Amino acid sequence: MGTLANRSTVFKYVVLITLSMGNFFFTLDGGMVSIGFPVIAEAFGTGPSLVVWVQSAFWLTSVALVMTTAWFADVFGRKRMYIAGFTIYAFCLALPFFSPDLSTLIAIRAVQAIGGAMSLASGMALATAAFPSDQRGKVVGIMSAPVGLGLGLGPWFGGILLDLFDWRALFWSRSLPTALLVVVTLFIVPSDRRSPGRVQLDYLGPFVLAGIAASLLLAINFAGRGGIDQPFVWVMAGLVPFLSVLLFMVERRVPRPVLDMALFKNRVFSVATASLIFHFIPQGFIIFMGAFFLLDGVGLSAAKAGLLLAAFQAFRVFIAPAIGMLSDKIGTRWPTIAGMAVMGMGFLFLSFLGVDSSLWLIGIGLGVAGIGSSIFETPNTSDIMGSVPRERLSAATASFTIGRQVSLSLGITLGGAIYVLRETAWQGRLAADGLTGSALATGAVGGAFADAMLVAAVISLLGVVVTSMRGRKLAGV
Repeated sequence: MGTLANRSTVFKYVVLITLSMGNFFFTLDGGMVSIGFPVIAEAFGTGPSLVVWVQSAFWLTSVALVMTTAWFADVFGRKRMYIAGFTIYAFCLALPFFSPDLSTLIAIRAVQAIGGAMSLASGMALATAAFPSDQRGKVVGIMSAPVGLGLGLGPWFGGILLDLFDWRALFWSRSLPTALLVVVTLFIVPSDRRSPGRVQLDYLGPFVLAGIAASLLLAINFAGRGGIDQPFVWVMAGLVPFLSVLLFMVERRVPRPVLDMALFKNRVFSVATASLIFHFIPQGFIIFMGAFFLLDGVGLSAAKAGLLLAAFQAFRVFIAPAIGMLSDKIGTRWPTIAGMAVMGMGFLFLSFLGVDSSLWLIGIGLGVAGIGSSIFETPNTSDIMGSVPRERLSAATASFTIGRQVSLSLGITLGGAIYVLRETAWQGRLAADGLTGSALATGAVGGAFADAMLVAAVISLLGVVVTSMRGRKLAGV
């Protein structure tokens, strides 16, 4: 068949669009699953602090494997890795239909993440390798365009499916379309050349990194469920610094580390990566608690709740390209500071709302936070990628992906812990005021959501301080 680089321009764009559809399918996942958190919790008779692992297991597994699968793709072929990963992903979408309990569902999601990591590690490489280097920015833009669309439509699509069927539809409804896309990709995307020689892998680093994230999330999760005085919480918390030191020692000695520690000597890269963490943790709050607030508190249908949550992502499609061009002219410092500040103001606005608030006001709060997020992301990503030498772009991309996934996982776990703690506190307070029944339940949900949004606002505003430390210009540029 020949390599893609030798094909016509039209055919290259057909392949590029096909690979972009894969990105769209992947990004639908987060929004569709998050809108189903309350329904899944009710179906299995559990609470928010346990159902959160349906998403956390997926993100943690992908973090552990994304770099390893990328290295395997270089040796065994990116198309092979992409097709194999997408096949696993599609197959696992059908399995939740038969899931008898929450533990099985979480295990299925972890296996599904293996397929996701295999495909994510190969898709962008397949696309960029087909075009000249001077068109790489355009290729990345086209590959990234469906991300905002998927993030925005995911909650809405998921809500419609929940209203029509049950939580299982969030998964099986995507199985056949994903399988069809695998077939299309198999026939359209030409095979790529494999790299000769043996691959040098960082076998230990990914698992140590996943261990750090898992220990931290488990400590937060169990603290939210039963308090910080549990021995298990202290053991998990104690593992975090121990494993962090181990990761530092391991990554300094391997030829291809999962985290290139040398990159963090660059101030711009370090500050931009830290800013990314402060940006995605509050987003995790919304991903997790938005559905509980709108479904259990406000009492909306799943479809209406999903449409309202889409306001957080809806502006990304329009704002991100414009901000990207603006930051090319005026620099990245002020757009990133402004974006983080606007996002914080959106969360602060939401902290003053309750279950009886107008849907317009809730939509405005979500929209303002989403606008701030959209303003921040493009210039901050530009800082991360522009502050490293060209030959280390893959390492920078890995750091970005790991930072985003771990931060989102931390956000939904921390948000879930705060939600559970504050909901219990509000139930006691409102019961003392004489509220009972549904008024007590919805009032506690609204109070817990408001408290969590206040914490999200504080984290965002701390992010403003961190973001301002990057300086006015990229180091070395």
